Amino acid sequence: MSENVHVSVSASTRQSASSAQTGEVSAAGKRLRIGAWFAYGVLAIVYLGALLSPVRGLARFLTLEVIYTTPIALTVVLGAIAAKASSGAERRFWVFMSAANATLVACELLLVWWVLALDAQGPPRVSWPFHALHVVAALCFLGLVLSMSRLQDNQAASRWRIGLDIAAFAILAYIISLEFYARAIMGGAPVSAVLVGAGYPLVAFLLLFGTLGNVVGFKFVKWRSWEMLVAVSLAVYAVAISLWPAWYVTATDTSRNLTRGTLDMVQLTGHYLLLMAAVYRLTESTDWHLRPLPMPSAARNPWLGTVLPSASLLAIVVLLWTALSADASSAWASVHGALAVVLVSLMIGRSVLLTLEHGALFHRSVTDPLTGLFNHRYFHDHLHSEIQRSRRYDDELSVVVLDIDDFGGYNAVHGHLAGDRLLADLGAKLKEACGSSLICARLGGDEFGIIAPETDLTTARLLAQRILDVVGIECGNTPGTLSASAGVATYPEHASSSTELLRLADGALFRAKETGKARVVPFDAINVPDLSARERIERLERQSRLSAVRALAAAVDARDTATRFHSQQVAALSVEVSRSLGFSESRLRLVELAALLHDVGKIALPDAILNKTEKLSDDEWLELRQHSVRGEDILRATELNEIMPWVRGHHERWDGGGYPDGLRGAAIPLEARLLSVCDTYDAMTSDRTYRSALSAEAAAAELVASSGTQFDPRVVQALLDHLAPRQRQSGS
Repeated sequence: MSENVHVSVSASTRQSASSAQTGEVSAAGKRLRIGAWFAYGVLAIVYLGALLSPVRGLARFLTLEVIYTTPIALTVVLGAIAAKASSGAERRFWVFMSAANATLVACELLLVWWVLALDAQGPPRVSWPFHALHVVAALCFLGLVLSMSRLQDNQAASRWRIGLDIAAFAILAYIISLEFYARAIMGGAPVSAVLVGAGYPLVAFLLLFGTLGNVVGFKFVKWRSWEMLVAVSLAVYAVAISLWPAWYVTATDTSRNLTRGTLDMVQLTGHYLLLMAAVYRLTESTDWHLRPLPMPSAARNPWLGTVLPSASLLAIVVLLWTALSADASSAWASVHGALAVVLVSLMIGRSVLLTLEHGALFHRSVTDPLTGLFNHRYFHDHLHSEIQRSRRYDDELSVVVLDIDDFGGYNAVHGHLAGDRLLADLGAKLKEACGSSLICARLGGDEFGIIAPETDLTTARLLAQRILDVVGIECGNTPGTLSASAGVATYPEHASSSTELLRLADGALFRAKETGKARVVPFDAINVPDLSARERIERLERQSRLSAVRALAAAVDARDTATRFHSQQVAALSVEVSRSLGFSESRLRLVELAALLHDVGKIALPDAILNKTEKLSDDEWLELRQHSVRGEDILRATELNEIMPWVRGHHERWDGGGYPDGLRGAAIPLEARLLSVCDTYDAMTSDRTYRSALSAEAAAAELVASSGTQFDPRVVQALLDHLAPRQRQSGS
């Protein structure tokens, strides 16, 4: 039954998705579309009838204007409705479209006013307002094109440089249109009219290819019906406005002859197709997913970096030569000179912005995006340069390599996003602590490097300790929960090359990790051996395996909020008890590691057993008792042979009644007995799902009661001695 329901739902979902993609149209929507096409047929017939009618004069003019302006005005209204019903990029599209058509309506109303007020059907004597409105309309169309591009994805310098490239390309195209088209067709027209006329083909070109590229992406097979109408209507409009110089010539005849009327008919068709695009869009149920194109990149388009500047330079030379060789009183000499000045200004601005853009690209290439510090490549290159400089001036130079302790466990407990935030915060703290005189870089993962020019070993060690204090105090979720280790090496005391110096600092870092973490270790040829490449790789592999095991142990604690910090608390307590028992520093750190990992085998236990509040069944109890064995198996991959028996035996009992091997007394490793006592004490003093926490006094009494049976009396006494000052302080 459930499978049938699933199949039915899946089929319905696929059908719904298919309908949304194709754009389902209601019956009313289909009728509206048919009616709109029929209205266009009627409008076209009426327009052609008026155009061919023998009637002349004001009546004919007004009839043609009403028919011509009606679809433009309706497009403004429908575009506003579409803008209100949409959002984001689509809303911008319809807003620009409505604004452009509203400007065109204003142009036609201005023309009608001129005819009625001046009683003249030819071009008015003062035409600049008419041209100005057309410029506004053109800017609205171009704004539409730019709004559909991914210009905002670029940096500020890139956006401005792209704008100057577009402007330079537009000026070059305008010069070609002016010299080889407008001046040839318009003949003896005023210079101002020719200059305006040359701009129409340019706008048509940008409008056509910009719209095609940005709105529909030249993927013709994926066009939707209304997208096709937008593309065709704008193509028709582009063709019509590119013929404006020819329209100007015919318009000088006050009879408004058939040639101009035919051109107006082409524009009428383009405007009506745009109206139909709005009708189709409003009657479709699908969403409009824009496919904007990225702006051209100078790196990916060689012509932007070579052809465009070369063409601009050639145009500047030709324009200046033409301006200087022409009659000084000629208006065209001034025009050519002004165009040359504009191109020169654009090229200078482009060069400045390109320099800034390349600088930004270089900054990104040498910067770690997460922390904002320098990256691994820049660190090595700069270290080599600093070694050369120090050799030249006989200066000292130190390198500090630091690494966050147990970062894998931090990620396991708090998540990788929190880990990234920690690294970003640490990067900011390191940059602040190092200042501008030191080079601080992220070498990879949670490892960082610092180059300290003119710094001896003692000063570098103090610097590293100050940075470790910053990590412990200012980073992490709470102060003191995070630590880092660092290694220091100095030129020329320890090494004479950048590669060797960094290798020795890495060796010191490994030594810091192995001897307790949260400390600074300077390189020492006796205590910190120079590791071979093979040894370094082996240590890295062992370290990575250990980090993975730490992450597993942290994941075990994180499965229950009541035990989130259990392993850390057991580790801290084990260290103090080990110290009171007289353990050496190296042995003490191994105990701490064993305590952190003592429950790692529980990663294989299901939550049903781990978090069960009732009594465990026999099978569940047997499963639970295997976790110490599994923990030993997991640790075997880290080659930490010393702590494997401690983890395996931390549930053995002094009287032999423990598991998994039933060891008794001194046969149980001392470290395992210590872990058992500390583990039990922390468990008793912490809340669990099946009981509340005991007080410190009650937990201590339980340990005393089990001393000699479950626990080693010597370890119990060491723990009580450690807790005594704390209990006296709380009692007072």
